[in-house]
Amino acid sequence: SGSGKTSILNCISGINMPSNGKITFNHAQWFDSTLKINLAIENRELGFVFQNSVLFPHLNVLENLKFVCDIKKENKWFTYLSSLFNIQDLLSYKISALSGGQKQQIVLVRALLRQPQVLLLDEPFSAIDVRLRKSIQEAFLKVQKLKNITCLFVSHDLEEVIRISDSIFLIEKGKIIKSGKPENVFINENQAEIKFRGYVLAVEPTFLTILMNEQIFCLTTETKNYSKGDVIEVDANQLQTLRKV
Repeated sequence: SGSGKTSILNCISGINMPSNGKITFNHAQWFDSTLKINLAIENRELGFVFQNSVLFPHLNVLENLKFVCDIKKENKWFTYLSSLFNIQDLLSYKISALSGGQKQQIVLVRALLRQPQVLLLDEPFSAIDVRLRKSIQEAFLKVQKLKNITCLFVSHDLEEVIRISDSIFLIEKGKIIKSGKPENVFINENQAEIKFRGYVLAVEPTFLTILMNEQIFCLTTETKNYSKGDVIEVDANQLQTLRKV
């Protein structure tokens, strides 16, 4: 908290203007303090999903979606996203009738309807029930790969970051202190304090079968001190021995 992650997204989106520097995407200049370039938000071809749902309360779900997209013209894409995110039955609902998780589904669908080149996500799943969160993440990743959308994703949930990200940037006091693939960023001798909680399902002579983040893994480790049902904390170094079942 307070490391500057949200400020970076705001600068990239155009909500805030940096005091100096450059922002480019695919060789297009979005911001350049020296050349006095500051491309308007609507010309940056991006979507932004905030931590808290930002929807028009006086409009129903369908009307909120129509606000950013000609649904008649893009009916095939709209139908695909509605089915993928399972919102067909919510289209006539008022925003006040939706749960927090449902609101975030609508916000994400609304952002994807525009088919942005860049999608900025500021802790979009943090307030969503775990089971719903997983299904939304899977749907999001499917669309991201289908449309090859460049995504910048802010999260404090390490399991979520590792599952979703191709590259990770650790930010402290506004500066990137480390970057790379998840396995390179989190797995080293200096970061054993990073832990993931799981539950022991079975104990074998040389490995444990554990449930972690609603998935089952085999963990090669010393097993004599564990019993079925125990809570286990897996540190970053042990991730190297983790195998999904």
